[in-house]
Amino acid sequence: MRQRNNAFKEVRYKAAQEALAGIKVGVLARKYEVA
Repeated sequence: MRQRNNAFKEVRYKAAQEALAGIKVGVLARKYEVA
């Protein structure tokens, strides 16, 4: 379970970095399949 949590944190961090870089949130939501 701990390894799974770390993977989630890495994906979340990557998505946040992309959002700060200027990629639109809607595009990121589709890319990472989140609402």
